[in-house]
Amino acid sequence: MKKHNQKGFGLVEALLVILILAVASFGGYYVWHIQSNRKINSTSQPNILPIKEWKITLNLSPQIKDASYKLTDPTHAYISTKSLSKKFPPYCGFATIIKANAGDYYNEDTDFSPKIEDAAAQGFNVKKIGQYYYYYRPWSGLYCTNPGDQAMSQDEMMDRAAFRTAWDTLQQAP
Repeated sequence: MKKHNQKGFGLVEALLVILILAVASFGGYYVWHIQSNRKINSTSQPNILPIKEWKITLNLSPQIKDASYKLTDPTHAYISTKSLSKKFPPYCGFATIIKANAGDYYNEDTDFSPKIEDAAAQGFNVKKIGQYYYYYRPWSGLYCTNPGDQAMSQDEMMDRAAFRTAWDTLQQAP
């Protein structure tokens, strides 16, 4: 029997190295793919409060978990959270968004307020979307007391500030 001089890698060793590299590469790709999908999913789901009847939306911060609204008439949307709505009487939320037509008065006060389109031109907190004007009135707490006479918690105050920031994102619904 003749002995062969075996220097270097044989076919089996070469295939084994290729297999190990392929498994390591697939494992690295799989981990990278899962992480990148996780990032996309966490940012692709914005926290939006649609006011369907008016075809507008507010983009909310992630801290507001249970945003809600209630239309009391065709021109007033009370925005709040479900937890705050349980704590205080109806229509006591973080703010009111008021929908107005051209010619209506800002703040619904004809003696002291400009017309809504003039208020928008003068830099008041008015947004025109489509044919309507919208303005934001923060909750004052004037008529909102609860049986325990509790004040807003720190978290609720932070939510109120976040709703005010969300007002700047008011836009027409897609």
